[in-house]
Amino acid sequence: MKPLAQKALVLFATLLVATAIQASSMSQSDLPMSQPNFQGFVPDQRRHMDEREEDPNLIRMMVAPSLYAVTNLLLDTYQEKRPESRFRIHQGTPDDLLDLLDDNYDFDLLLDAEISDGMARVKDGWAVRTQVLAVGRVALWAPLETVRSTRVLSLRNDPIGLQHASSPYHRAGREVLERNEVLEEYENRLTPVRLGESLFDKVKNGDFPAAFIEYHRLVQAGLHERREVLKMPSNHHGSITHSATMMRHGQSKDNVQEFWEFLFSDQAQRILKDAGFD
Repeated sequence: MKPLAQKALVLFATLLVATAIQASSMSQSDLPMSQPNFQGFVPDQRRHMDEREEDPNLIRMMVAPSLYAVTNLLLDTYQEKRPESRFRIHQGTPDDLLDLLDDNYDFDLLLDAEISDGMARVKDGWAVRTQVLAVGRVALWAPLETVRSTRVLSLRNDPIGLQHASSPYHRAGREVLERNEVLEEYENRLTPVRLGESLFDKVKNGDFPAAFIEYHRLVQAGLHERREVLKMPSNHHGSITHSATMMRHGQSKDNVQEFWEFLFSDQAQRILKDAGFD
C-alpha cells in the first residue's frame, strides 16, 4: 500500500473511533429525533413523565368519546379559576377502563357514556357514587334535504348512517325508527360506522346522505340551526343519560371533590347546555 493511502486509512479509522466515543458519551436526549431507532421518548423525558404521574395533585379521568369535546370546555373554564389544577385524561370505553384497572392504573373520576356504566362501577366496588351529568339527544342530519320529519328517509334509497354498535347513540337512532313504526322498513339500509370511524365526516363527505348522529356533535360544528338538522324529541328515543362517577381512588382527595362540585355547578351546566346537551 502506498504511504499516502496508508496515512489516509489511519486518519479515517481514527475519525471513526472518535465519532463512536463521542456518540457513546451523549445521552439519548442529545440525539436528534431523526435517529431511526427513536422510540417517541428519551430516558430523561420518561423520568420527568413518571414524576408527573406520581404527582398527588393530578386528577386522572376516563372520559367517554362522546363527551371528550365538552370535557375540554369544562376543563378550560375550571382551570381559569384553578390554574394550578392538573389533569390526565384518557378516552375510552368501559372495557378499556376495566383493562386499565386490572393493570393497576388508578382513576379518580369517570365521565360515562351512560349512567349504567357508572352504576356498574359502583356495584363492582371500583366507584363510590355516580350522578346524572347531562342528557344527550340524537339528531337526524340530511345535508341534501330540508328535514321536517323522519319521512325524509323515504325520499332516497341510500344507506342511513348510524354510530358504531357500541355507542348508546346507535341504539337511540334505532329507537327513533322503532317508535315511528318504520324500523322494519329501513332495517336493511341502516349502516353503522366501524369503531374509530367518524360518522360526522362520512356524512360530510357524502358517504351517507342521512344519518342519526349526536345532536351535540352538530352543535360543535355549528350546524344545529340549519334546516337539514332535526333534533329528535325525547319521546322519540330513550334519552342518553351521561353521568359522572366518583372512583374509590379519588373520593378522599380534596382537589377531586372540588372539581366534582364544579361539574354540577350552574356554570358547568350552562357549558353543557351550550354544547348541545339537555
